[in-house]
Amino acid sequence: FTQLKAISPTDLAEASVGELQEQYQQLQSTLEKLKENHPKLFLDVSDYVNQAQDLMEQQRWNEAIALYDQAIDLQPEKPELWLEQAKALAELKQYEDAIAAINKCIDLTPTNAEAWNYRGSWLKEMRRYEAAIASFNKVIKLTPDNISAWINRGFMLERLQRFEDALTTYDKALEIDDRAAEIWVNRGAVLGMMQRHEDAFDSFDQAVQLEPEDSMTWLNRGLALEILERFDEATESFQKATELNPKSVKSWSHLGYTSTKVEDFEKAHDAFRKALSIKADYPHTFYSQAACFIAQGKIDQSLEKLEQAIEINPRYRETARSDPDFYELWEDGWFRDLVGQ
Repeated sequence: FTQLKAISPTDLAEASVGELQEQYQQLQSTLEKLKENHPKLFLDVSDYVNQAQDLMEQQRWNEAIALYDQAIDLQPEKPELWLEQAKALAELKQYEDAIAAINKCIDLTPTNAEAWNYRGSWLKEMRRYEAAIASFNKVIKLTPDNISAWINRGFMLERLQRFEDALTTYDKALEIDDRAAEIWVNRGAVLGMMQRHEDAFDSFDQAVQLEPEDSMTWLNRGLALEILERFDEATESFQKATELNPKSVKSWSHLGYTSTKVEDFEKAHDAFRKALSIKADYPHTFYSQAACFIAQGKIDQSLEKLEQAIEINPRYRETARSDPDFYELWEDGWFRDLVGQ
């Protein structure tokens, strides 16, 4: 009892603090070892996300997906985690898995127009056009002025050969933005499919005014004019297309054909040479050369080129059979053998 009296409260407090400090240091040491051996135990969702985003920037998709998996295990109710994982999966063209992930995001945030738009785009890649249209319809309902969704919807309708609906869609898109050349081009293509070639030309002409440096738009404009048999104007369009894109075999080939129709044979043959230097087995070039030679009265050379075109693509047999360019050969035995008459 006398010994107990000798121990003051201060002594007890100091002893307790010392023990606590020792225990704290031991705990700290244990935690450091644990962190060193199992670092993932000390990561939270933001750590996984930050690392995954860095990997995405480096296009290390598989590693990013694995990190998003771990983040989702911790917080499966966060829609942005499902969205980012879906985007990484899509980069690997794993569209089924990407759609499964984006569906999780949509379940959590059904009014997320961005998620619906990604879903439609990936369904488009899978050629599931009806399902893609349904997604783009949802985007449009949520964000009616979303030009991208209108364009994609129109393109899907084209694929389904629902041309009237596609045209209506593109017209609606133009009400939102009539300065978007892509819409005019797509609209022109649909009108061409509908055999409304004057209207198609008008759309392509509008497109080249908006984007005069786009070679494909000039090519489409030329093709519409070629069908309308406005060969001088078509030649100018194809010439412009080749200037903007000298590697376009289609532009050179059609430039050769329309130059033939305006009887500029030197220019035509030069265009054909350019086309064949880019693609030596392009059947349209051989077919157009055949038309050029027949226009010059060179029958044998014409039939040689026609034979080459048919060997590469047999559909030219049917084309030549009804082509006015070859009317004078209808009684020729070689021609009749080539076209199966």
